[in-house]
Amino acid sequence: MAGLLYTSVHQVIELPAPAQPITITMVAPADLEPPQAVEQPQPVVEPEPEPEPQPIPEVPQAPVVIHKPKPKPKPKPKPVKKWNSRSRK
Repeated sequence: MAGLLYTSVHQVIELPAPAQPITITMVAPADLEPPQAVEQPQPVVEPEPEPEPQPIPEVPQAPVVIHKPKPKPKPKPKPVKKWNSRSRK
């Protein structure tokens, strides 16, 4: 038992060799451009708000009737055999 515990704790797991690492280098552009002047946005003309549409009254519909399942009749209990002290000898 102790041998199994020892081998399970001290297992050597061989991993496959890792693929070549990917090297990433950050390169600055050769010519740095001066920051562009930010143009002022044109004032936006807000359109006149449209009047709220009047809600159309809905025609009341008949309520949906959900039929309940009919209850299943309970099974009748099986008759219990009474032990007769005379029949058992």
